[in-house]
Amino acid sequence: VRRIVIFHKNGVQALAEFDSPRSALGAKMSLDGKDIYDGCCTLKIAFSKIDMLNVRFNNDKTCDFTNPNLPPSDRAMHAGLDPYTHPPMGSMFSQPVPPYPSLFAQRPHDMNLLSPIGVPSSEPTVLIVYNLDEMAMMCDRLFNLFCPYGNVMKIKLLLNKKGSALVQMQDATMANTALMNLNQKALFGRTLEIHYSKHPCITDSSRDVSSEENPTCKDYSASSLNRFLRSPPRHIYRPTSVLHFANAPPEITEQGLIQHLVSAGAAVPTQLRFFVPTAGASASYERKTRSGLIYYSDQQAAMETIVLANNLR
Repeated sequence: VRRIVIFHKNGVQALAEFDSPRSALGAKMSLDGKDIYDGCCTLKIAFSKIDMLNVRFNNDKTCDFTNPNLPPSDRAMHAGLDPYTHPPMGSMFSQPVPPYPSLFAQRPHDMNLLSPIGVPSSEPTVLIVYNLDEMAMMCDRLFNLFCPYGNVMKIKLLLNKKGSALVQMQDATMANTALMNLNQKALFGRTLEIHYSKHPCITDSSRDVSSEENPTCKDYSASSLNRFLRSPPRHIYRPTSVLHFANAPPEITEQGLIQHLVSAGAAVPTQLRFFVPTAGASASYERKTRSGLIYYSDQQAAMETIVLANNLR
């Protein structure tokens, strides 16, 4: 975090300036929708149109963490007082504050301290996934899990590390989005562990199995199933117990769709609801395909349905 400004408008609001778009995205994904106190003070976080905050004072309302020498107020500045030995009453700096290192003075190998947790400074695009169910997971199923969060370039199952795989995303932002949304989520009775890999890209090896049905390494860079080939990522959501489906045949029934899911190995949903076609341009599209919502009793069952049935014909 570089700078923060707190102000009152329809309650208490704040602007926070980060050192990079990746850091801001990581904070938004981690904190948006979270409660400060249990059951109340729910955070609502959105990106601001402001590029940089102009902070003149370091006090309980504004702070520039790149410049710890700013005074707490005009009075302290004109009086020549040390803002850290004479802080204003009620200031967040009621004790002497250690100087913050300038973001611009950081050496390259220190920059990972200023990025989201676990993000190295080299703009990584490759993730390593641990604790996978070996019997349930294959490249296409991992693709189904990761593609809602960005374009997947390549996936490799690690033969020397059972239950592990490498996933290469199109760019660092997509990799970070996938990590933030999928890390520590339960899948097939196991908890996923996702970290950044030391490898800059996934390469083929002589040990890869090239079976058409279940290869251990697969390239998806030209796959039409990647969702964001023509537009930037949008409609990114954390895993929940409710799934949205689209492109179902117009003649399919509720029971037919449930049977389709079950035949793929997914659990029976608690409820399934088709969207009612609306008037206008989308009505003709809705008559060609059907879309709606699938409800499950828990998040894990919904995630397993995405793994098993997403992109299934």
